[in-house]
Amino acid sequence: MIYPSGRALRGFVSSLITLLALGLPVPCYTRICRRAKELEQEFTKLSRKRPTDIVFDSSGVKVYGEGEWKVRQHGKAKRRTWRKIHLSVCPDSHEIILSELTNSNKADDLVASQMIPKLP
Repeated sequence: MIYPSGRALRGFVSSLITLLALGLPVPCYTRICRRAKELEQEFTKLSRKRPTDIVFDSSGVKVYGEGEWKVRQHGKAKRRTWRKIHLSVCPDSHEIILSELTNSNKADDLVASQMIPKLP
């Protein structure tokens, strides 16, 4: 099993505890990893029926470049690379039906129109 870095994992767990308003201390990285090995999670199988509704959405993902704080403090950054991930999702089952990764300059409606013929 692949685990994220200690800081990333503690930050994620801390966010979950805060969102759920549990008021618990964040366990250490080692304890989280040990408990994760003991989990028996069964993932539901994807539904075979064709979805009646599809929701399209996209989001920007920074692939390479300095952090946002540095850019804000010191001006424009060099060599920042962004990509867009376009998703088609079934709103009933929350399954991702299709995904497409493009350059940041691709229009959302153009990519969505190209994804429609690929739908199951």
